[in-house]
Amino acid sequence: KWKVILKYIIPLIPHYLAQHIMASADKIMIAKYIVNAQAGIYSVVLNIAMIFDVMWSAISASLIPYTFKKLEEEKYDEIKKTSNALVIIFSILCIIIMLVAPEVMKILAPEKYYIGVYLVPALMLVSFTKVLYNLFANIEFYYKKSDKILLATLIATAVNLLLNQIFIPSFGFIAAAYTTLISYVLLIIMHYIGYKECDGKNSIYNDKFIFKILFLLMIIAGLSY
Repeated sequence: KWKVILKYIIPLIPHYLAQHIMASADKIMIAKYIVNAQAGIYSVVLNIAMIFDVMWSAISASLIPYTFKKLEEEKYDEIKKTSNALVIIFSILCIIIMLVAPEVMKILAPEKYYIGVYLVPALMLVSFTKVLYNLFANIEFYYKKSDKILLATLIATAVNLLLNQIFIPSFGFIAAAYTTLISYVLLIIMHYIGYKECDGKNSIYNDKFIFKILFLLMIIAGLSY
């Protein structure tokens, strides 16, 4: 039994390490290629996105055991209803934070940091993709597909580092938000593929609804500028 446990756990160690690298690479590379001041602006904007992330982390901690229990009971419709409700709630929260970002920046930072407001829409989309990542990855975790989880994280992290290397020196700290967004979109695509391989014909999530919300958020993010 312990061999089975180790086979499941060991791939998750580099997975979480890669996640940490992906989360911190932007600030480190901005400071390296541009100036520390721009890394400071980026950090302030990340604090705005942190409002969303903290709220989702609290929900996600309860969602994992709930999802596992419903999967065991084969109550897929209940998972679908819950996930749809969460996607709606957090998409609305995402929109609100996008729209009040200028006022929040004025509270959190001096005037020279206000340019960071243009990062908020992209970084809020990053936060929303984390919601989708968790939904899809939870199914992979349940079916113990840790090798697929690791592969997706390593690829997304490598893409993020490569894009940062290319675009941050030329376009500055604003590029970092978009390279991160591209990497996370790639991540949810890979996890979606992994989730569908586990899903079979159960239709655990309302996939069309989820991606329609994501597409709508992208439009709103563009308009919010």
